Amino acid sequence: MARKLSTRLTFTGKLQAKMPLHVGGIADSVEEDMPLARNGLGELYVPGTSLAGVFRSWMERHFDDQDILTEILNQLWGPQQPKKEPDETRYKKPEGWASRVFVEEAKVILPRDLPEELWNSVGINRKSGTAEEHVKFDRTVLPKGTLLDLALYVDLPLERDQANTMRAMLGYLMKALQDGQMALGAATTRGLGQVKLMAPQLREVDWTKQVSILSWLADKTDSQDLDCEALIAADKSLICRHPNILQVEIDWSPVGPMMTKASYDGIAVDILPRVSGVDNGLLTLVLPGSTLKGVLRNQAERIVRTVLNRRDFPEKWLKSNHWIEQLEVPLVDYLFGTAKKAEKTSKTVQEGKDIQAANPIAAAGKGCLTVRTCYAQNTECTTQQWQEVENAKSTLQEWHKIKEARPSEINPLYTALDQAGLRQAQQSYFEQAFHLGIDRWTGGAADGFLYSALEPFQVKWEPIEMRLDLGKGDQDRLPNDLKTPAVALLLLLLRDLSEQRLPIGFGVNRGYGTLNINKVTFKQTGETENPHWLNGLSLEKPFSLNKLPETALKQLQSLQSEWQNWVNAQKECPNG
Repeated sequence: MARKLSTRLTFTGKLQAKMPLHVGGIADSVEEDMPLARNGLGELYVPGTSLAGVFRSWMERHFDDQDILTEILNQLWGPQQPKKEPDETRYKKPEGWASRVFVEEAKVILPRDLPEELWNSVGINRKSGTAEEHVKFDRTVLPKGTLLDLALYVDLPLERDQANTMRAMLGYLMKALQDGQMALGAATTRGLGQVKLMAPQLREVDWTKQVSILSWLADKTDSQDLDCEALIAADKSLICRHPNILQVEIDWSPVGPMMTKASYDGIAVDILPRVSGVDNGLLTLVLPGSTLKGVLRNQAERIVRTVLNRRDFPEKWLKSNHWIEQLEVPLVDYLFGTAKKAEKTSKTVQEGKDIQAANPIAAAGKGCLTVRTCYAQNTECTTQQWQEVENAKSTLQEWHKIKEARPSEINPLYTALDQAGLRQAQQSYFEQAFHLGIDRWTGGAADGFLYSALEPFQVKWEPIEMRLDLGKGDQDRLPNDLKTPAVALLLLLLRDLSEQRLPIGFGVNRGYGTLNINKVTFKQTGETENPHWLNGLSLEKPFSLNKLPETALKQLQSLQSEWQNWVNAQKECPNG
């Protein structure tokens, strides 16, 4: 029997990537481990399933406090769980229905003169501190500023109250997209995937009226600017419960040269800094969220292992297939996330019924801490200008010409940098630095160990942004008893960062990557009924929690006590 419909809502607009974006496809090339999704014509696109999954997940998290809302969500998106008969262990065929929401695949529109980018990553061995064997990978990403065509159709039911609730839910969803609160694709807690809805339009067709249907068939239905508040007002009793988010903004500057290494070498210079596209179609230096989060996680593991006095490092961890076990540290896995292990399942037959027995596995899922990708603000140049820097090579070979030439003629690299505006006085500038390996036997220069790096100076960076998701009550990924220890661990990380103990990026053992923290600001979003004691606080250099207001100092003492209680509990129950 066909279901009865009242209205079709059509939402259209552009999703603009505020951070690089990766939605994976089939790996059909040895040149990249994680390619982007492409359709049958070889065009870049984002599948409708990727969009619908994010939208449904957002709704389920924000409207999960009432059984009736869960039923409406199932009516809207279609049921996911099979129906289980009473007093039976066997799952029956679900009595389901198709989703009322149809999401078209989104065509990708790259910014002008900006191609997709290849970003590489590497896992770090926790004992040696060097790159782990077989844990290097790369992924192709769409640059910041990429546009996605959004088209979403929703058929509302004939029942008025249910239709109004769905309208309000969709209004909250679109408002969240307009505010840039959603992320698509992979590595969303590591600086990828944030999108924002631009120029949204709404077209409405009333299936109960002949005039409206004829107008829709003739494609004469007018679109209007989307008014999210009007949709939300359709059901004023609906409450959207936002999770409690503690935002941290860090105003900082590099002490010396700081960069992340590009995945390729130049011609005139061996080691190039990584650059990425921005909204205006230009390139600039970039500090990936994965780099920042990796440094913070490594230090968090060191802190927790130290306070718990866990020095054991099983020999099997040195093997690459056991590398992931190095990351299994209490509290850190909740804060930074943990990879899911393969489940080993076995089926046994007992009294004619299938019983599924699964080996227990540790809690898996993405972490509660999100670190945004950070961009330089005064190193912008065009793609062509940066390609000239990459491909610059000396053309002077005769000594008498070199003696009479200007520095830029000897090294065309500086000419390319000058033309890109990257060697101007009182602004950011780049220098080619030469490094030499020493032979430990002769004490002289080692053969083949001369290399150069392009070092950036006086670069002005965006603030580092982090978000700690504390959830709603005892829901979501972070249990109530771990929320205070998680905040305590985050404060310890901020302390170490401010004291220049955590260099970031390439060459941290060779003078690169030291940060100078000027100011740390805390802000709470989401549930404001119980404001967090850090909300609204700003800590300026030098970073010291002892300068907090009196009320905050009392909360700090309570936090220290709960942190110590958690440490003691872990020592008493090391496997808990």
